[in-house]
Amino acid sequence: MPLTGPGTEIINPNPTVRVKGSEEKIRIKQGGRDPNIILELASGSYEGTNSDFWLLMQRNNHWYYYDSQNNKWRRGQSNYSQGTITDKTTILRPKNTSNLPKGLYNLYFGLDTNMNGSQDPEQYYYDQMKVRIW
Repeated sequence: MPLTGPGTEIINPNPTVRVKGSEEKIRIKQGGRDPNIILELASGSYEGTNSDFWLLMQRNNHWYYYDSQNNKWRRGQSNYSQGTITDKTTILRPKNTSNLPKGLYNLYFGLDTNMNGSQDPEQYYYDQMKVRIW
């Protein structure tokens, strides 16, 4: 049976995270200069949707979250902000990235489209990259 009428394509939000210009893997010297973290977001069909925004790092089953109030990494998991999805670029410079324990981290920038302070996997969109602190 042929379909007629207007169609709508839903385009998911597209978050991107970069550190020192890289989207794949970077190295940071422990005790060195803290790098900028660049977060880019293309809103897709979700422009104006209320959301939780997350900036997390994970190493050896230990999680760290970006605390936007103090501009630092903290142990645990928490969203760093809530608000509406819009096309934007944000540059962050957490004060203590290079002071985290040495090792390989997964850095995640994501959002979920249910603004409730919890990660909702069925509505979660993210980008990730590797960060090695040496």
